[in-house]
Amino acid sequence: MKKFTLCFVVIILLAKCQLPDADKKREHFLMPASHRAANNHADSLKYLCQYWEITDADHPTYRDVFSNNSGIYNYPGLVFFNDLNIAENPRGEVRYGRYKLANRKIEVVFNDSSKSLYKMMRMKDGNMELARSEKSMETLLYLKGDSVNYTIATASPFHPDNNLWRIRPLVKESDEQLKIRLRRCVAFYEKYFYDNLQRKSKDIIFDGLPSCFVWYKGGIYVQSEDNLDKKFIDCFFSKEQAFKARQILEDAMKKKYKWKPNVPNWIEQTAPVLHQIHDSL
Repeated sequence: MKKFTLCFVVIILLAKCQLPDADKKREHFLMPASHRAANNHADSLKYLCQYWEITDADHPTYRDVFSNNSGIYNYPGLVFFNDLNIAENPRGEVRYGRYKLANRKIEVVFNDSSKSLYKMMRMKDGNMELARSEKSMETLLYLKGDSVNYTIATASPFHPDNNLWRIRPLVKESDEQLKIRLRRCVAFYEKYFYDNLQRKSKDIIFDGLPSCFVWYKGGIYVQSEDNLDKKFIDCFFSKEQAFKARQILEDAMKKKYKWKPNVPNWIEQTAPVLHQIHDSL
């Protein structure tokens, strides 16, 4: 019996010694999020830092409910990043801020100076319940995680640094400033395509995101002025500025770009072309 026990222990130790090699094969910036209940600060932060879809809410605000008003979608959700940035409703009327995590309490200060306090009530199997206090409103949010955690926060397309182009300027912009905004827009979609590629997505959902593109397998086009997405227009100082930016991008799209031949996955085929468009602007 003692020999059997000793052998059993040795087998366990050998198995544990092999784990680091397996870990090295993971993507350096993308890793599965923990699905077990978080029991300490490190576990809580790791579990928290992913994209959370709000599936239901008790006593919700308008920001917590799916809506489609005149083609303007709102997909309620929260994205926590490990650099302590937060994005609320990145597929709708987005709001960015910073947060602090302590004892399963999340203090958030948004860029508009509004504040929220979240309490992590339940965490299990990729689901979470958050009790939120904001102003005089108490809301219980039910969330479902996407099971993906970025070790480098800015690799996520929804990180605030990758969405500066969506913030409407307070003054009219020069042609060069419009190009910078367009480059940031194209860079966002490049990251968004690679994000979906890493997730092995077969299709991409664009609903709720501001865009001026028409996507085809083996081709990208720019929407006409008559069909230009209102969400995209709202990213600019005025409609005239949005139309001017649209024309700048359309002129850039007339250049020849290298498409990978014989690539069955159109997501994989499109992402490198977006990088080329970005560099041409």
